[in-house]
Amino acid sequence: MVIASKIESRSLESRRLGLVGVGLVLIWLVACDSRPAGRSGGTGGAGVGGSGGAAQAMAAGGGAGGQLFGGTGGGPSPGTGGGPSPGTGGGPSPGTGGGSSPGTGGSSAGPGGGGAVVNSGNGAGGGSEGGGAGGAGKSGSQVPDVPPGIDGCDIAAAHANAGAALGATLVNFWLGASQYVTAAPGNPKLTGYWTYAQTWDAVLDGVQRTRGQRFAGLITAFDEGQAARGWLDDSYEHEVWMTLALMRAFDLTADHTYLDTAETVFEDVMAEWDTTCCAPHLGGIWRDKTKAQKATGANAGAALAGARLAARAGKPAYLDFAKLVYAFWLSDMVDQPTFAVYDQLSANGQRATGSRTYDQGAMIGAALALEAATGEAHYLSEAQGLGQYLISKGTVMSSAGLVLDDGAPCSGDCAAWKGIGYRSLADLYRRDPTHKDYAKVLLGGAAAIWSLARNPATSFFSANWAGPAATAGAIEAQVSATIALNQYAMLCGDDPTPEPALVYQAEEGWLHHVDYEATAGRDYHGYGYVSTFTKDDQGFSLGVEVPQAGKYVIQWRYTAGEGTGARSVYVNGQRLTPAQMFPATATWNSWTTVGSTADFPAGKSTIELRFESTNGSKTSLDIDELTLKAM
Repeated sequence: MVIASKIESRSLESRRLGLVGVGLVLIWLVACDSRPAGRSGGTGGAGVGGSGGAAQAMAAGGGAGGQLFGGTGGGPSPGTGGGPSPGTGGGPSPGTGGGSSPGTGGSSAGPGGGGAVVNSGNGAGGGSEGGGAGGAGKSGSQVPDVPPGIDGCDIAAAHANAGAALGATLVNFWLGASQYVTAAPGNPKLTGYWTYAQTWDAVLDGVQRTRGQRFAGLITAFDEGQAARGWLDDSYEHEVWMTLALMRAFDLTADHTYLDTAETVFEDVMAEWDTTCCAPHLGGIWRDKTKAQKATGANAGAALAGARLAARAGKPAYLDFAKLVYAFWLSDMVDQPTFAVYDQLSANGQRATGSRTYDQGAMIGAALALEAATGEAHYLSEAQGLGQYLISKGTVMSSAGLVLDDGAPCSGDCAAWKGIGYRSLADLYRRDPTHKDYAKVLLGGAAAIWSLARNPATSFFSANWAGPAATAGAIEAQVSATIALNQYAMLCGDDPTPEPALVYQAEEGWLHHVDYEATAGRDYHGYGYVSTFTKDDQGFSLGVEVPQAGKYVIQWRYTAGEGTGARSVYVNGQRLTPAQMFPATATWNSWTTVGSTADFPAGKSTIELRFESTNGSKTSLDIDELTLKAM
């Protein structure tokens, strides 16, 4: 499929080194969050736009990066500001920043000039504050603060469950040979474009939930997988969800390639607005290229994506389009007294019902995004009406409490709908935490997913959150449950368990055609380990950060059950010599460590391990984790 050359023709040589830039999320989560008005200002990011004011800009400089499978890194100065004259936040006591020095937020920040803020995949916040400053360019990313807590949260358990669910999803469904996701464990058939976007969104949840400390390299791995297949799809409904995932990748990395790609995909959707069909309901976006029907997923999804994209790209036309699509769908495809959303509109003008969780969730998300973008109160009122219908008609009672439900049977795409509904309901609760009825469904859903829908032996989740537990794995049900558990953990609050310093899990890096495994009984750390690692250019890369410049030991935890192995190690694009040898281990379960030394600058760097036969790479290896130790 042909798509704009600037997107389609990207090779590994021209792709970004996303791993160093991902580390900036740790700055953004302080500097650019969406908080209720009246709280004190946060610390401004290094050149990252603050949440107040209109169109604060993001720094052009990226982290210092080396090559990754022939690719090149970012700019020479990590985190440097964009323009010589930093911008200011929107509050009455704005922070300043920009340049190479992080700015600080105002000491008593008031409402930001831009009103409510569009969050990265998590709906609308309250009034924004003055924040850090930015340079010239497009708007900075907005990453939400820790939202209001839900009574009854076990925060540590919520984060442990969310991480385990995402780890199980990757272990069972990531297929390294294809750089993509399978439809079912052990099945070589790949999943579709829409479910791949949903799986990527679940990974992005994991990155955001851990504030960039876990899973960050997988953002680039998933991007690479879809880029190889093309960013456009025959379904415009599917494209809006990929647009949303791309925007979240931009939010979490500051890499404008993601934003550029999101614009290309979204403009393909915009071109399908039609007012010639389907009387008496003249308007809407076609579901796909067959032009047989118009669907809520395509239209509410486009309104949601357009509102968010306008804020990030600084293009009001996207917001105008979002308002147009939403207004038509609300007037013609939503039952006004009840706020029940019709699923689709046929060419003969007939409206059909469908998923409560997906359709209601998509419209809730659109309403919240438009309220955030415009500040118009009616959007929030509409989101609340849509939410009330969702929790009253789209739920069933389980032994763990109320859970979202789409009826039975529910397989295929249906099994993924509840994750979208749950995400939007979580967004709505963040926006208005006075609605404890929302919290009951969110709490009940998370409890039921873990205790009733999960098979403890396999970590597969059932499409029916009320149970019984899954007997087999399917990507739709798996990713839906994973999204919900990660959203719930973020609602509970920050993970109280700190990550160990200078320890990095191999399976959470940029995986390049390597597998993510977790064989039962093996004493691995984290959620798994990297394997299938015996062909040229296979490997992985990890973004690391050291407190001060100097010489460090790079220590690999590994097994080599087939004999002594060797691999090439790169630090910031420079290959270390000689090749790293991995002495044979007695069995595949005999984990041990080996290391070499290298000089590191203070701050962020990238370490890569790859198979290169020309440099002596040989023999199968499993790699569990990397630890840096100052000498």
